[in-house]
Parts: sequence; structure tokens; C-alpha cells
Amino acid sequence: MSLVAKGRECTTSKCWGGLSLLASPFRHTSTQAEDALSVATSIAGLLTSVVAVVALVFAWRQTLQARNIHVAETRPYVVPSLVDGLNRDGKASLYLRLENHGRTPAIDIVVDFESELGWHHVAHPSFPFTSSPGIPLLAPGSALEFFLGVKAPEAEFVENLESGLRVTVSFATQIHAKRHRDMFSVTARNKYARVDRVETSIVKQRKGD
Repeated sequence: MSLVAKGRECTTSKCWGGLSLLASPFRHTSTQAEDALSVATSIAGLLTSVVAVVALVFAWRQTLQARNIHVAETRPYVVPSLVDGLNRDGKASLYLRLENHGRTPAIDIVVDFESELGWHHVAHPSFPFTSSPGIPLLAPGSALEFFLGVKAPEAEFVENLESGLRVTVSFATQIHAKRHRDMFSVTARNKYARVDRVETSIVKQRKGD
């Protein structure tokens, strides 16, 4: 078999050899295209993985945010305050008031004052909120008041409370598996105590809660 190229007879081997040389650039171009396609496929796969991870992180953050909102809306808020009142003898006195401003009951309420400062009139108080277990239950919208002492000008605890005192309130809930721990700064300078700052955190529930 022979081919005729430009009026000349060409043997099969010679002609196909020439055609093979002509096809080499096309094979090279085809290889480059395959490599480019492979790279593009790899990049597309990587981008898909990145998008999937971003979507997963976004969904996790949305779930966490929804959970935090649910906790914030349903948890108790036990707020301490210092209020004036009259004792049984009709003397001006100071009382600690604990009120639940939340929507669910608070359980096992424990209150810690700055230990180095006196905040009451007796040396060894037996308040139900200073030990564990503390106050068993405080329903939403309800409050408890505890006598701290007569409001005498020379009383050290009055001076400490008028200058301001840091108070930590911790409690459990019926619907959450953790204890809440809120920190306040209270003062008795005014007729009703002022809450200066509230910092909210959540700590693991203690054994037995």
C-alpha cells in the first residue's frame, strides 16, 4: 500500500512516520488538557470540601446560639439586693433580698460574700444560703429577705455594705444540667441597693444536684 504526497509515491512506513510526527504536538496538547482538567477537578473537590466544612461550622454555631438563647430565656435570674427595713423592735435595719426575676425556679441557692469583709451583725451567721445545700427553691417572681443587722452608724457591716460588696450567687435549675453562677456588686448607699455589674457564667453542676 502506498500514498501519494505532492505527486510522489510514498511508502506506508514513511508516510505514517511523517503523520506521526505531525500528530505529536496534538498528543502533547491533549496531555496538557488532561492535566489541566485533573487539576481543575482537584480544586473543585477541595472547594466542595471547604464549603461543606463551612456549612457544618455555620450549622453548629446556629445550633449553639439557639441553645444559648433558649437557656437565657428559660433560666432563673436570682438577683441579690440590700434593702432598708424595720426589725421587730422598730429599729432601722438592713436586709438581704433575693429575688428570682427568671421564668423558672432556682434550686439550691448559695450566696458567697467577700470573706474578708463583714457583711452582717453576728460573728457566725446561720443563713440558709451560706452553706450547701442552700435555699431549696425560689419560684419565679418570688423573693426572700434575710435580716443582716440594725443599721447603726458605727456598725462595721453597715460601712462595708455602704462602700459596696461583691456577691456571688449560684444555683441549679430544673431544666438545665448545669449550675449558674452570677456575680454582682451590691451597695447600701441608697434606700434600695444598686446592682453595679452582672457577669454571667455557667459552671458544672455539683454532685448530688
